[in-house]
Amino acid sequence: PPGMVSVATGGVMVWVFGGILAGPALFAVAYRWIGTYTTTFGLLAVVALVSAALAAAAARSERAA
Repeated sequence: PPGMVSVATGGVMVWVFGGILAGPALFAVAYRWIGTYTTTFGLLAVVALVSAALAAAAARSERAA
């Protein structure tokens, strides 16, 4: 909405910086649990693909409504 760009940007940046802070620690925990970098990166890729699919599905359903 007009005049709310800074609020929307700030709301998004909270999640971006949260990922920057928590991502490496969560990756390290996953690596320690799984034991190989290949599988850990594969898991990360699967999570990213599922997230993208859910975002695309939400966008499609919002356009259809």
